[in-house]
Amino acid sequence: MGFFSRKPKKPSDDAGSCIHIEGPGSFPVRVVGEQHYQDNLRKIVGSSTRDEDEFITSAILIHDDKNPYDDKAIRVEIDGKHVGHLGKAEARHYRERMAADGNAGARATCKAIVGMPSHRLVVGVDAKGSVARQLSVALDLPRDFVEPLSRDTPVTIETEEPEETGTFSFRAETPPAEELAKCQAEDKVNLWVDRDSVGVVYVSRPGVIGKRSSLGRIPSQFAKVVSEHLSGGWLYEAKITAVETSSCTVECKLITREETAAKREEALRKTRDNLKKELQRKYVPKGSLTLNVELSVEHDLVEGDELLFRNQGLDHYVENVSSLEIEFTDKQGEIVATASSPSGTVKAILRASFSETPMTVKLVEVETPDKSTLPYLKSIRGQAEVDFR
Repeated sequence: MGFFSRKPKKPSDDAGSCIHIEGPGSFPVRVVGEQHYQDNLRKIVGSSTRDEDEFITSAILIHDDKNPYDDKAIRVEIDGKHVGHLGKAEARHYRERMAADGNAGARATCKAIVGMPSHRLVVGVDAKGSVARQLSVALDLPRDFVEPLSRDTPVTIETEEPEETGTFSFRAETPPAEELAKCQAEDKVNLWVDRDSVGVVYVSRPGVIGKRSSLGRIPSQFAKVVSEHLSGGWLYEAKITAVETSSCTVECKLITREETAAKREEALRKTRDNLKKELQRKYVPKGSLTLNVELSVEHDLVEGDELLFRNQGLDHYVENVSSLEIEFTDKQGEIVATASSPSGTVKAILRASFSETPMTVKLVEVETPDKSTLPYLKSIRGQAEVDFR
């Protein structure tokens, strides 16, 4: 990902004082409406930005009192060019925060990112029907400048170094009432990062991920730590400790990479033990089975050909539990087909083999792709029927 900066031009609005707001460095605030100012953004960025580049510059935030659609709007400009606005709710709290700090109506500058990285890429269709990549803008503003934090329940940290591990509590920001009504204390919750909103971490009920069904966001002071933790693939434990009328309190424990590795190794050991016990159980056939198989692109098999199961031993399958796959040979002993799904059928064939249950595997269907596509295929799909005698 490329990074380069440019000194901003003088802003178009010269009225009033101007202050600089320093953000957390995670650019958590997404500018809205930038799809209407793509020409301005392309002029700002120029031709040097490739798809993987992000253009780092300064933006200016202006109280747009004369906006015909919203007299509480906050306009965002870069190099004196209009590039979008703060969201409606964010603009109102921003005004309140600026006024509370004695800067009512003042212009402010902050760092901004303009670019087309994968996590902020927006694809649109232009007037000619061609797909166009749209530039997006994110601002490095502290979250408490655009969103009110809870003033009723203070955020507490139970360890001195939550960046590494430990337990801390927070009140989820802006939880939807309809989702909150489905929750109760001690419910486990999921944490996830929204790729379209830089630096934002959401809380969701188990099995539910998505903005519409989220329980709200993690406060900004924890978002970066949690986002990096999730990106590292490390484990965590999170649960609701209290549910109120318009909010919920969540307790979160970040688990170290060492403990994560140990837990995953233990889980893998249990999975292997369970598979070993399952495959050693005697198999009692309840009828024929249908199995999806993958054939070599150069195969010369036809429907009705018999496949011979290649048993590689119990320990082989137990060690490869994460990618359970079985192989079939022809009568000459050459491997001609593999199968990995559905896993229930694969396990049934393995159990039958270890139980020394006679079985016959025959091809009943073979895909015949167009010759022009063969150079691009890794395998050809087929279907086999397994009969037990």
